Amino acid sequence: MGIRAREYFNVGPDAMKVISCAGSRPPLSCLNDGLQAATGATLGHGLITVADTGTAPCARFFWLGNTITLSLKKNIADTLSARLQEMKGKYGLESDTYWDLLREMTIREWQALDRHNIFEIVGGNR
Repeated sequence: MGIRAREYFNVGPDAMKVISCAGSRPPLSCLNDGLQAATGATLGHGLITVADTGTAPCARFFWLGNTITLSLKKNIADTLSARLQEMKGKYGLESDTYWDLLREMTIREWQALDRHNIFEIVGGNR
């Protein structure tokens, strides 16, 4: 998501401000890690804010007076959410197996999905 936003604005790292809609509860909050890594907008640097009411895989990106919101398309979010719920029910969030499988799944999905086709982009001037 962060890489796609950087492509959209054609900017390098540390250029945008970000508001994450992912909140602070795993596994959705793991999106915050990816946003920080992809954009350079870190909590310590103050360029990213995490909404307390986080409930969705989305984020708002701000650059030079422009704002866009990227959200994972509903069908993809639903599919991934169902897989996560199944793993959570089987292993629990406290299980190392859950986190190992989550990591494997996210790497596999990251390689398989095209970031140009999985997000809804709202706003901007394009």
